[in-house]
Order: sequence, then structure tokens, then C-alpha cells
Amino acid sequence: MDNRLNDALAFANYRLTLQVQRQNIEARVAAAMILSFQNAIFTATQELIGHVGLLTVRGDTVLVSDNSGNVIEIANSNDFLTQLIKTYNSAMKLKQEEQQRLKSARSTAKIVGL
Repeated sequence: MDNRLNDALAFANYRLTLQVQRQNIEARVAAAMILSFQNAIFTATQELIGHVGLLTVRGDTVLVSDNSGNVIEIANSNDFLTQLIKTYNSAMKLKQEEQQRLKSARSTAKIVGL
């Protein structure tokens, strides 16, 4: 086979593998953002953190929708806010580490960890 064709095929394989690994990272980060609190499941997002933080500072009752769409009244909003922030930061740390690992990988074998 022509050398250029081999190089093009190797590059296409590298790009496809890189894209699949990026999707895997996103899936792991999405799973890491899941938080269970007061027998409900939440996804720790910047919007939820901001909303809960504002209501907590104002001293208002914190009512939020869980992942199933049920409205939950949060009894201890400070604990909930702390857990949301910890969960979000942990997921972002995981994403940062995985992205750094991908940046340093320059071959298909290194991307998949072989």
C-alpha cells in the first residue's frame, strides 16, 4: 500500500479513537456529577449550585426539582450546597485530569492506554 494511504489511515484511526475517548470522558463526568440527597437524585450543575446558593444566602425555602422532575424541599440547604459544590468540583477535576492525559497522548495506543 502507498505510504501516504497508510499515514492517512493511521491518522483517521487516531482521530476516531480520540473522539471516542472524549465521549467516554464526558460520560464519566456526567456520572460523577450525580448526587443523592434526601432520598432524591440530583445532577450538580452550575445553575443548580447558583440557584441553591442564592436561596440559601437569602434564607428562603429551597425547592428544587430532582432528576425525575419531583419537587423536593431541601431541609438543610447549607449541607446540600456543600455537597453540590464538592460533587461538581470532583467531576471537573476528573475531567481536567482526563483531558490532560489525552493531550499528552500522541498515538492511538497511548490514547486507549496500551
